[in-house]
Amino acid sequence: MSPFQVVYGVEAQLPVTVELPALHLMKAIEDTSFGDALDKRIMYLHKLNEDRLVVADRISVHQQKVKVLFDKKARFRDFQVGDIVLLWDKRHEPRGSHG
Repeated sequence: MSPFQVVYGVEAQLPVTVELPALHLMKAIEDTSFGDALDKRIMYLHKLNEDRLVVADRISVHQQKVKVLFDKKARFRDFQVGDIVLLWDKRHEPRGSHG
């Protein structure tokens, strides 16, 4: 999970995608055996999955905290049929950046 996705909830649309190096490239770069390269890749993927779960858990906790704070300040109103309410007329709102 990218930091962009953590903040905005969707994956960024980048012109270049970053991928995991292929096993034969890992083996060539680090000059290790195929088994060692495979073990490193599996460990990396497990760590990546754990990091994603941690981030998802933190997001969930944060969303719950934000909801509690909002619910403390919000006044929920129960309207019944026939109640008189004020409707805001958006036609009179200023438009554009300068009003």
